[in-house]
Amino acid sequence: MALQQNKKEQSEVMEVIPIQTRLYDDTKDHISFENKEQLIFVTSEYRPYVYMENGEIKGIVGEMMTTTLDEMGADYDILVYSWTRGQYLLDMGEIFGAFPYAITDARLEKYIFTDSMLDVKKAKDIFYYYSEDTQALSNLEFEDLQKYRVGGIGGYYYLDDLDQLGISYDLSSNEAECFKKLVEGRIDLFPIDERVGDDFIKRNYPELEQNFHKSNLYFKAKNPGNYIMLNKNHPLSERFTLAFNQMFYQLRTTGKIYNDFDE
Repeated sequence: MALQQNKKEQSEVMEVIPIQTRLYDDTKDHISFENKEQLIFVTSEYRPYVYMENGEIKGIVGEMMTTTLDEMGADYDILVYSWTRGQYLLDMGEIFGAFPYAITDARLEKYIFTDSMLDVKKAKDIFYYYSEDTQALSNLEFEDLQKYRVGGIGGYYYLDDLDQLGISYDLSSNEAECFKKLVEGRIDLFPIDERVGDDFIKRNYPELEQNFHKSNLYFKAKNPGNYIMLNKNHPLSERFTLAFNQMFYQLRTTGKIYNDFDE
């Protein structure tokens, strides 16, 4: 569990750097991968990282994903569901993989992960609150959360952290539902990725933007990144992981995949 309280870091711009995969064979240009049945992946609306627009997967992570799969020659489809639903379908064997998910100790026991498509070194899930008072919840200790109505999003890694802290929370199925509860005063604060939170507010609550604020509290994933999560029991999982990592590495080194997210 990574808990952080740092007022200075709160204002830092998040550094986003594509990484070269570690799990690849540098003696080969390509590792063949053939699937006779279409591979079904699930993602969730997670702008600006991944989202669906006019039936196409967009966002820096989404486009890295589809470019790599296309270059592999994989037959695939990507569906959009909630994080919890995606994990459930993966557990039931109804889909091949889900992305982007964070690695946790519990997940490592059940799933295989590709290497991360992005190395988000400063990524953190900051507690957002809604108030006309800019300083209302700006300086808190984690113990203080016991006094407030905390929100959480199903499928997020930090739910384990909240459980370990003994903090009860109001669970939402997605980011939109959680923000709605925040604006309506049904919860006091909740954690979300800083880029995702800022993007969501600008698109959905532009007239109320001045009332959204960030606390000094945040969670940070033990293994931050944007991974494809695969069921260990699927016979193609290990082969796919190796082939995907190999192709991703090649696309990075040749410049076909690049990061236009730097600030």
